[in-house]
Amino acid sequence: MKLSFFLDRDRREQLLSTAIDRRLSLTQIGEEIKSTQADLPAIDPATLEPRQRIQSTLKKATSAKVWQDPLKWKKIDKLLIQIDELLAGNFNFNDNCPGVVLGW
Repeated sequence: MKLSFFLDRDRREQLLSTAIDRRLSLTQIGEEIKSTQADLPAIDPATLEPRQRIQSTLKKATSAKVWQDPLKWKKIDKLLIQIDELLAGNFNFNDNCPGVVLGW
């Protein structure tokens, strides 16, 4: 369990102080983390930095085990192929993104 999950330094310090003062076990610390997470507002992925957004999406896909759902996997596989092509420089926006107009 990583306390560094808490991006807010004040919350992390508060949790550590509580854990020490109350001599919490790891299980109890985990419960405190879960209750603190439940109190946090949902983060809009569009507001994240690009690197954070990629990491967040990958984490969600991994924890959801999307490869076990054939319908979801088929869609995600197509998107992964497009991402691979884009990263390799072989992506044709005209063929793969109809209706998208690029100004560059």
